[in-house]
Amino acid sequence: MPINPQDLLSNRTKELIQVVGYDAAIALVNHFGGRHLNIPKKLKHNHLLVSLIDFSVFEKLCKYYGGTVLEIDLCTRFFCHQKQLLIMDSVKLGMTNAQLAKQFNTTERQIRRVKQSHRGKP
Repeated sequence: MPINPQDLLSNRTKELIQVVGYDAAIALVNHFGGRHLNIPKKLKHNHLLVSLIDFSVFEKLCKYYGGTVLEIDLCTRFFCHQKQLLIMDSVKLGMTNAQLAKQFNTTERQIRRVKQSHRGKP
């Protein structure tokens, strides 16, 4: 049975996705993963977060979490799974293990492991 990638996310990250949407949540995870993020109570158009997420999304974030410190997860398992799917898509395009290792900044051994773990899966 295929893995639902969202099952690899923590409840905290799933909640963040519910509040701000998938794209904005992933942008926050990519930028702040593993760190704490102070969410302001008052909206400021020049806040750092507005450069990462749309102002309307920033408004939702502040309305829901304003005045709190939000712990942003790394989501390592989720991103590892996504990377494996990208590798397998590239395998289907006929790329060699050496090409894949270079493209995904990993080793040929790891590429072989990913291919082995996906044998027989759609």
